[in-house]
Amino acid sequence: MQKLIVKLFLLAVISAVIVQAAVVSHSKNEVKRFRKGFRFLGTMNKTRVVTRYGVTSNINEDWDYWASVNEAGWAEAARDCVANGDTLLYIETKEEIGNVTEWLRDSDSTGSLYWVGGKWDLRSEAFIWDNGVPISPEAPWGPGQPKDKKSNTRVAAVTVGGEIEYKTEANTKTIRYICEGQREDEDEEQIPVPCYKDNDLIIVVDSSGSISQTHYEIAKEFTARLATTWVDHNNSRVSVIIFSTDTQIIFSLIDDQSVPTMKEKIYNMPHMAGGTNTHRALDLVRSEFEKHYRNVTQNLVLLTDGQSANPAATKASADAVIAAGIRSHAVGIGSSIGQAELLVIAGGHADRVFTTDQFDELLALLRPLSKKVCE
Repeated sequence: MQKLIVKLFLLAVISAVIVQAAVVSHSKNEVKRFRKGFRFLGTMNKTRVVTRYGVTSNINEDWDYWASVNEAGWAEAARDCVANGDTLLYIETKEEIGNVTEWLRDSDSTGSLYWVGGKWDLRSEAFIWDNGVPISPEAPWGPGQPKDKKSNTRVAAVTVGGEIEYKTEANTKTIRYICEGQREDEDEEQIPVPCYKDNDLIIVVDSSGSISQTHYEIAKEFTARLATTWVDHNNSRVSVIIFSTDTQIIFSLIDDQSVPTMKEKIYNMPHMAGGTNTHRALDLVRSEFEKHYRNVTQNLVLLTDGQSANPAATKASADAVIAAGIRSHAVGIGSSIGQAELLVIAGGHADRVFTTDQFDELLALLRPLSKKVCE
């Protein structure tokens, strides 16, 4: 009897753990990812039924969801998804509807119209997903929908009043679109190395007009990954500053250092789109470290894509930062970057200068940079 009770107890514990794991894994939005021309929405765990050699099994996989930045007709949207190894979105469960609705609402996309992978099929005289699966009779069609049933009729989705609705549109209409695809393994080089030493870090991001909005999104991702990794160590602090003609503190060393708060502020950083007054940013860094001083290592990472507007002032400000005992690191992107000025910002330390020819390769600098900053 005692053995039976023990077995039942263990079974209950194991079942609880499995249920908890299943619940946690369904909708994942913790890791923000980057793809050129898209906004990352979130990740969901899907179960696929696979039959091999007469044996049927369930396979759990993580799928990423992406909303396009640009607009296109349905066929072009479908091709763009496929070019990224994805497909237009097939919404097959109520859980998926809920997750997509929440992600669109969180990304301030309420009211925007998106292509999804649905169409009117003349042969079966029914609305189906592009993978051949019929769209459920309980699908959330909007009022008066579906409206058209023609060979060029496709399905679009829109969030109205906090809920997602389907509507029909001609396939030539140009709107944004949502892709979904199985998650690829993260490139190890794009993951910063945590630093378990007490220190303060200020990340400075160039927000000038020479940076396109798409490239600025990559800079945000770079900043978010570095900042949130830095506070893995409880006694470290981080601050983010942007600069152009003027400067702006996104959050200071003494502001809320919780990961969700930092991510929200970083991903919502404004694109200032003015000049490149690097010296003002450097002066503000020195002022912030003085204002919130404590007896730990002070680190600066400055990210820029071009030559400053006033090289002489930049040199003077950089010299003052170095003289204050701040360990300065420079990250340069693009062909127009001034290597000499980067070296000045880094206090003459060539091993604290990191460069890449294009923004698409910026995230690959995170690992070597974070290692160097932590030394």
